[in-house]
Amino acid sequence: MRHTILFFLYLAITELLGGCERTAVLQLCDGTYQGETHDGRPQGYGDFVSADRHISYSGEWYRGRKNGYGRWQCGDSLYEGFFRNDSMNGQGRLRYPNGTRYQGAWKNNRRHGYGEQTDCTGTVYRGIWDADSLSRGDHSDSAGIYTGSFDTQLRRTGDGCYITPDGSYYLGQWSEDLRHGWGFAVEPYQVVKCGTWHNGRFQGEQILYNPERVYGIDISKYQHGSPHKPRSIQWKDLRITHLGTISKKRIQNDKTDYPVSFVYIKASQGTRITNRFYLSDIRQARKYGYERGAYHFFSTQPGVAQASHFLRTARPQKGDLPPMLDVELSDKQIEQMGGAKAMFREIILWMKEVEERVHTRPILYVSQSFVNDYLPQAPRELQEDYHVWVARYGAYKPYVHLLYWQLSPDGQVKGIQGRVDLNVYNGTKEQFKQYVRQGCVR
Repeated sequence: MRHTILFFLYLAITELLGGCERTAVLQLCDGTYQGETHDGRPQGYGDFVSADRHISYSGEWYRGRKNGYGRWQCGDSLYEGFFRNDSMNGQGRLRYPNGTRYQGAWKNNRRHGYGEQTDCTGTVYRGIWDADSLSRGDHSDSAGIYTGSFDTQLRRTGDGCYITPDGSYYLGQWSEDLRHGWGFAVEPYQVVKCGTWHNGRFQGEQILYNPERVYGIDISKYQHGSPHKPRSIQWKDLRITHLGTISKKRIQNDKTDYPVSFVYIKASQGTRITNRFYLSDIRQARKYGYERGAYHFFSTQPGVAQASHFLRTARPQKGDLPPMLDVELSDKQIEQMGGAKAMFREIILWMKEVEERVHTRPILYVSQSFVNDYLPQAPRELQEDYHVWVARYGAYKPYVHLLYWQLSPDGQVKGIQGRVDLNVYNGTKEQFKQYVRQGCVR
């Protein structure tokens, strides 16, 4: 009885393991097989070569199908690993014709489960694959390491974090390998960026406008209209009623009715031009309790001469806001001055001369295009020691050493006829009060 049980157990195990009868050569419909067989079919270990010798397989078979561990080659593709029912299933490694290599888990000829893929450029993708797609994992190359979501073409898409060897860091949204959507970035020698990205370019923070923010205006003779019939400004009634139409703005409750907290008035330009309305406007601003300051429109003339003209005209008083230098030179004018280096030399001379007289550091006013094209070439002392006032008429706040953002050139203010430049302070009301206390003219 005991021997009978062992005999039937042997038969079951033999059937399970393949039940090989003999080694044979079989002519199959698509090629030649040589190896172990059972019931006239490949079973056990054997080799297969297709009729055109383009495909070969050496490994384990069961009931005429690749089953178990084997080595399969089709042209320049080579797979070594486990099969089940003629398909790659289980652990294995595949070399693709283009040199890309994958090692990990498979299911029905697709990457499925944890695996690592290295392409011909040396870029490595690691993570959990699902039906041949890496939905989430790591991407590393010589430029940095990305951890996050991918699309079906292995492009960074969705949420992810990217770190580079120099310490740069980005955490946020991606689309087709580009930063796109909300994100947070830290880069060496750069201000922290927190806001919206579009096709790889940083747009800035899209702020919500409400009465809690600190708003101001800057004016010149333009706000007084025709010199033959000038308009007066109703200083006691100043209130912002519209933020302009150049860009879309997020406005709380869709209602604009904000107080004017500060006013900058043009005093001079170059070495000779003055604003004939400046003295009366600055007196009215002081009379009605606005935080106020004077600005100078920069020209191609020597910086020290322009500073002297400004100081004679503006006559800054104790308690005024720091003077502002408005730089709106064209590319041609900058070239005429001798290039960016020469321009910045004259700007710094103006800043130093004025700072020495008013005992506080002036502010630099520039456009967003100037920030992009020229500010990176400025001496470090100008970039780090002086606040910047940027004119950017878009939906997103600029990211520099920002003090004020001129958000619109076509705002509306009760008490002033015509369009008005509108600005917002980069901080809270309490921070603005502290800035005024510490930064005013002494």
